[in-house]
Amino acid sequence: MVIVHFFTAVLAVFTLLIGAGATPFSTPPSNISINEHKHPATVPGTYDCSGSHMCTTLQVRWCDKAVNEKLYRTDDVIYGSRSSPVEYKGACGTAYSPLGCGVTIEGGPECMATGNQIWWHYQDIRSKGNCTVCGHKYWDWGDCVTTVNYVRDCLP
Repeated sequence: MVIVHFFTAVLAVFTLLIGAGATPFSTPPSNISINEHKHPATVPGTYDCSGSHMCTTLQVRWCDKAVNEKLYRTDDVIYGSRSSPVEYKGACGTAYSPLGCGVTIEGGPECMATGNQIWWHYQDIRSKGNCTVCGHKYWDWGDCVTTVNYVRDCLP
C-alpha cells in the first residue's frame, strides 16, 4: 500500500511540474516540423528476442498497449533514438505502475522513424522474429534498432 501511495505522489508532482496528461511518451503537438527523411517499415532485417532479465515478468499486453494505444500513429518522422533531433523516443504500456514495456528506437542520430513504421517493426519482431515479449529489429543500415524491452519509467 505504501508503494501505491508513493507512486501516486510521484505522479501528482510530475503532473504539477509538467502539466495534466503529460508524460515522457505524450502525443506530440501537431505543429512539429521534422525533416522528410523516411525509412521503409518493411525493410527485411535481422531479429533477436533478447532483453532485460525482467522480460519474463512482462505481460505482452503491455507491449501491445504501447504500440496500439500509446504510440502516435502517423507518417511523419517524429520518433528517434536518444541522440536524434526528434523529441519522441518511443511509447510504453503498463497496467498500473511505472514498470512496463517500452517500444523505442536505439542507435545514432540518424535513427528516426514514423509511428506507423515503429508499429510495423513491432509486428515484425512478433511475427518474423518469433519473439513472445522482448526483442529487437536491426535495421538494414546504420546502427539503428527498434527495441521492445522492460522499462522502469512508464506511466499508465
